[in-house]
Amino acid sequence: MKVCPKNPDHKFFTTSAVICQDWLVDGEGNFIEVREECTDIFARPQIENIWECDECGADAVDKPSGEPPHDWLG
Repeated sequence: MKVCPKNPDHKFFTTSAVICQDWLVDGEGNFIEVREECTDIFARPQIENIWECDECGADAVDKPSGEPPHDWLG
């Protein structure tokens, strides 16, 4: 589980996933616009990715297992 190192109350993060989009293209395959944002998910977010806190921008850290919430942040 990922947590914000600055504030354990921050619960949302930005990270990468790999998806498929439907595009409108010209005759050479050049992008014009997105027709459908997500038609398939190829790879969900991985724990090894960088996860950024959506509220403060800090890089998330792994919460040590078996420890109560908030105690390990000091």
